[in-house]
Amino acid sequence: MKNRGIEAAETFACKILLASREINECADRLLREHAVTPSQSLFIYYLRKGELYPSQIAKKMGIDASNLSRMIRLLEQKGVIERRVDDSNRSRVEILLTKKGRGFAPKLDTHADVIQDKIMEVLTADEQATLSRALAKIEAALSQVG
Repeated sequence: MKNRGIEAAETFACKILLASREINECADRLLREHAVTPSQSLFIYYLRKGELYPSQIAKKMGIDASNLSRMIRLLEQKGVIERRVDDSNRSRVEILLTKKGRGFAPKLDTHADVIQDKIMEVLTADEQATLSRALAKIEAALSQVG
């Protein structure tokens, strides 16, 4: 990890933001060979986990409709996803992995494993548990803001 001054950052919000950027940049480097971004990889991950509806995936990813539409268009152009009208609700669209996408998607898992392993090798089990609790508290606190 490049030292971007996480220790020198004066607020926890800045420290977390800098750490998040490091994780995203690492994921970007690892995914470059597959020509997908970390966000596209996360979208594909949710499809593999059984999510079908763009609005639900966007909510989980924390992205807006315009970014989601652009991502869907790009992944369609790559041939890894397709849109289909929901048979149970004709006004809703489902997103599915194509045959190419189902073959391509598992290749993206490696980057997440590398990042996870690298983080876990520097944290003890107690530190991992403490970090998980702290992040959950931060998420809960921030969900109450504005």
